[in-house]
Amino acid sequence: MEGWSPIRALLPRYACVDIALDTQPYSGGVTTCEAMWMGVPVVTYPGRIFASRHSVSHLTNGEHGEFVAADQVRYVELAVEWAHRLDDLAMVRAQMRNRVRESPLCDAPRFARDFLNVVKQAVEMRMSNR
Repeated sequence: MEGWSPIRALLPRYACVDIALDTQPYSGGVTTCEAMWMGVPVVTYPGRIFASRHSVSHLTNGEHGEFVAADQVRYVELAVEWAHRLDDLAMVRAQMRNRVRESPLCDAPRFARDFLNVVKQAVEMRMSNR
């Protein structure tokens, strides 16, 4: 555990981290994305509220759903499992940034198209219900 530091000092510190453990009931947002960008997997599970599900979304869209547990019990088990698979973990970490870069998480044009389609559908539904 470390205290606060500026981003230029923080990012290199990820090299000292094997696995990050997500928090509940407020899961990581930018922190989870930073960790993945720096090659550090984040183990998480979906909580009951919106604020508890950010990391699930980021990991899933970043194509690293293998770090998402179904519940709190599985969360602990998954973290322990990965801690004992250091060779596999090293391979994942070495490829993580490129995989995230090419994933839907970093595909802004795709997000914009999908978001626009959802908005159009909502407007069409609203208009047809008048």
